[in-house]
Amino acid sequence: MIYMRETRTLEFKETITNTFLKTVSAFSNYDGGTIYFGIDDDGNIKGLKDVKQACLDIENKINNSISPQPNYTLEIQNNDQTIKLTVKSGIQKPYLYKSKAFKRNDTATIEADTLELSRLILEGKNISFEELPCRQQELSFEILHRKLKEHIQIEAFNQDIYTPEYASGFKILGADNVQSTLIQVFNPWQGAKDVEMSYFISRNGEQAPAGFTGPTIPAGAKQIVCMSSSYIAMLDALGQVYRIVAVSGINYIANPYILAHKDSIKDMGPEMNYELLLGLKPDVVLLYGIGDAQTAVTDKLKELYIPYMYVGEYLEESPLGKAEWLVALAELTDSREKGIEIFREIPKRYQVLKALTESVEQRPTVMLNTPWNDSWVMPSTQSYMAQLVTDAGADYIRPTTGLM
Repeated sequence: MIYMRETRTLEFKETITNTFLKTVSAFSNYDGGTIYFGIDDDGNIKGLKDVKQACLDIENKINNSISPQPNYTLEIQNNDQTIKLTVKSGIQKPYLYKSKAFKRNDTATIEADTLELSRLILEGKNISFEELPCRQQELSFEILHRKLKEHIQIEAFNQDIYTPEYASGFKILGADNVQSTLIQVFNPWQGAKDVEMSYFISRNGEQAPAGFTGPTIPAGAKQIVCMSSSYIAMLDALGQVYRIVAVSGINYIANPYILAHKDSIKDMGPEMNYELLLGLKPDVVLLYGIGDAQTAVTDKLKELYIPYMYVGEYLEESPLGKAEWLVALAELTDSREKGIEIFREIPKRYQVLKALTESVEQRPTVMLNTPWNDSWVMPSTQSYMAQLVTDAGADYIRPTTGLM
């Protein structure tokens, strides 16, 4: 018996294999569609042996394989033992299967190219308003002033908003009559020389300066991914830890909030899970710099229009320099004044504790870390860890043979 013919929005599957998941991705990314199971490619009804179990299998495959969760319904057709899967067009595009987006080409399902993936990402972020016709012409000096601000030059950001006292890896700049700021980050990974990166922190709808090519991060970032546990501690100190939606190595993190929300906070793993990341739609990813190996990560984040920022706190030579990076994170969460206030108290407490060790006569010797691949990787004597050991009343030793 001939049921009907396949079309751009209709597909048949005689059996249940993972190939239908590509079509679910395609239907979700575009105009929706229907998949019938138990019908061959020519439209002949074959039926399924156990439609209830088959229905459960289809549901599990979709839920475990497509990110984000698509909008669909399943109906068992008892009269011919087939299953009807109806997939609706989604609003959280792109919908990915195995980290790839798919589209329909007549009756075939094919992978979306890079340009089309970028368009889907923008559509999922609802970034298409600039193409809409203006329904109201509002002519005033206020509008003119706002438009001029939108076209501010990068050179105008020459005012010191925050210059660190202890940290050497960042500073915050501003410009006249502009609420947005620039965070400049310097040499954010081991061995970096003369590396300078800028991040535009956007406020009140202000656009990045003309010619600016770095990431734009919305002030008050609500969805933050932390690729180091140090960033978690800083956000916790700021009272902003609830903004974290994903971390790296969640089983090695002891923060009480993260532990209490392990069911909802995602684990990105040691390497970036881009499919999971796209589903989260983060406002910013805080990266741990590891040099040239990170280039592939940042290139991919740019391709996916996901803002990121390198945080080089671990390269600071003093514990106070490392701690001062919480002001940079406060800028991201739009809580700069609170961050400055919190940090001002840290050196006072640190110096009080340091003074307690001045009378220590017998200073223990301390080594750090453990052997790895026949080498003992240890912090430099110019690192914040070495300084912390010294200030705590011990002598940091760093043998040179076979060590890094």
